[in-house]
Amino acid sequence: MSKLATKLSVLLLALPLAACGDDGGDGNTPPDIDAGIDAALVDGGDGTATCIDEASFFAEAALANTIDTDPGLGDPTNDITPDFAPGAGAPVLSGGGTPPAGGFFDQTAEFIGAIGEDDWTAGWTAFPTNVPGIDLDNLPAGAEDVEEDITEATTWSADTVYTLRGKIFVRAALTIEAGTIIRGDNGSALAVTTEGSIEAVGTAEEPIVFTSSKDSGAAAGDWGGLVLVGKAPINVSGGSDVVEGFESGEEEGNVTYGGDDAAFDCGSLSYVRIEYAGFELSPNNELNGLTVAGCGSDTELDFVQIHRGLDDGIEFFGGTANVKHLLVTLPDDDGLDCDYGWSGNGQFIIVQQNANTGDKAIECDNNGDDNSATPRTNPTLWNLTLIGSDSTSGDTQAGMHLRRGMSADINNAIVAYFRSFAVDIDSTISAQLAADGELSIKNSYFFKNNGGDHWPSGFDISENAENDCYDAE
Repeated sequence: MSKLATKLSVLLLALPLAACGDDGGDGNTPPDIDAGIDAALVDGGDGTATCIDEASFFAEAALANTIDTDPGLGDPTNDITPDFAPGAGAPVLSGGGTPPAGGFFDQTAEFIGAIGEDDWTAGWTAFPTNVPGIDLDNLPAGAEDVEEDITEATTWSADTVYTLRGKIFVRAALTIEAGTIIRGDNGSALAVTTEGSIEAVGTAEEPIVFTSSKDSGAAAGDWGGLVLVGKAPINVSGGSDVVEGFESGEEEGNVTYGGDDAAFDCGSLSYVRIEYAGFELSPNNELNGLTVAGCGSDTELDFVQIHRGLDDGIEFFGGTANVKHLLVTLPDDDGLDCDYGWSGNGQFIIVQQNANTGDKAIECDNNGDDNSATPRTNPTLWNLTLIGSDSTSGDTQAGMHLRRGMSADINNAIVAYFRSFAVDIDSTISAQLAADGELSIKNSYFFKNNGGDHWPSGFDISENAENDCYDAE
C-alpha cells in the first residue's frame, strides 16, 4: 500500500476516530486500512491512504513543542563524563510550563528538561565502566556475607561492606545507613516483601551504593537488583501478580504484589545508586535495576541512579508510587518502563541510552492482554531529559514508546539524539486518547532524532504497532 503523509489542519484533529478495521481490541493486529491519529485517514478507493503528518501534530501551537532546535545541553551523549545540564543562555532554561500544585511537584521548575540552573546530579552520581563505582582501595574494614532472609529489624551500617550471596527476602524492617556499600554476586537480589520495609537514605556526600561483587570486569547483569513489592492497585485479572523470574512456591509468595491500598508504603530510597544489575533469574527473565511493583503513594523514591543494568533501569508495575530526581544511565533495555496501571507522578528524570544495546528511553503500556483494563496506566511526568547515543550503532534506540491503551500527561521534556523515533504512540485506544488530549506531550523539545531511514519524521501515532504513515517501504 502506498502511504502518503499529508499535513492536515488542526480542525481535523477534532474528528472522531474512523472505523478503519477491527484490531480485536488488543491493539496489536493491524486494521484493514492503516490509520493515523484521529483517523484523519482517507481511503481514496484506490488502495491509497492519507495519514496525518504526525510531526505537525506534535508541533501544534497549543502543545507549545519545539522541533529541530538545539536545546543547548553540555555533553549529554558522553558515556564517561556526561553533562546533562543546559549551558549558559540555552533556550530550555525558560519557556516551560508550570508544574501542578499539590505538594509533590516543584512548581518553580518552569524550565524544559530535568536540570535547570542547579545540577542535582553533581556529587553523588557515578558513571563507571567495568569496575564498581566505589573506592576499592579504601573500603570499610568490616565485611559481612548476607545469606539468609531478613526476618527481624536490621540495620546495615557504613563501616561494613555487605555482600548478597543469593536472593534475599526482606520480611522485617531494614535500615541502611548513609554511605553503606552493598555488593551482589551472580544470582543475588534484594527483594522487600509486603511484610518488610526498607529505609535506605543516603546523602549527596555519602550515597548508598548497590553494585557488583567483582573488583574488575564488572558488567551489566552481575547481580539481580532491588525489588519493592506492595499492595497498591494493579490492573491485571484477579488484582495481583508475581514479579517475573522468581521460582514457584515460596519465592513467588514473597514477591506477589497488588491490592487495594493506594497509599501502600514500600519504603524510602534517597541518594541511592544501583549498578550492574539485571541478572537473568530464569530464561529471558532478567530483573530490572529497580522493580517497583504495586507500590503506593507513601513510597519515597528521590535521588536514585541506576547504571549499566542488563534489563530496564526502573520498571513500575501498577501502583501509585512517585519518583523524583531519577537518573538512568546506559541500560541494556529501556530506561523507564511502566505497565499494569501505574498512575504515579515523576519529576526531574534523566535517561541516557546505551549506544550498542539500549532500546527505548521510556516504554509504557497499559495492559498488553487487555488494553482497556483499569486502573489505566496514566503517569504525570514533568521535566525529563531523554538522550540517545547519537551513534549509528544505536539504530534501535528510541525516545518514548507509549502504547497498549495507556495515557499520560508529559511536560517540559527534552528528547534528543535518538536514531529511531522520538515518539511512537501505538494501539487504537492510545491513539484515540492522544486525539482527545488525554495522552499529551507539551512544552517539550525534540532535537536530532530519526537518523534512520524507517522513521524519517521521528513521530508516529497509529492504531497498531507499525510505522503506518512513515514506512520507508
